[in-house]
Amino acid sequence: MAPSASRSREPPGWGGAQVPQRSALRDRLGAVGAATACFAAARDYVKERKQFGKPLGAFQLVQEKLARMYTDIASPSSPASSWRGSRRGAR
Repeated sequence: MAPSASRSREPPGWGGAQVPQRSALRDRLGAVGAATACFAAARDYVKERKQFGKPLGAFQLVQEKLARMYTDIASPSSPASSWRGSRRGAR
């Protein structure tokens, strides 16, 4: 197989990205994925756990904490977003 043929198999958008950049992207996306899984587990837990006869998620403070957690994950300063922005500026 010719080198140009194997190079064409790179995912779209990878361009000439160096190996450290790819590794950094995988690390950042892994962190975002782990944070998303933690959020989902916490959300499911507060729906089921009861305190004082009500689901834990019915309390305003718990709702705020989950909202902040979700905002931190989805914010433009999240690891995945910062990588996307740095790639746009590099073009």
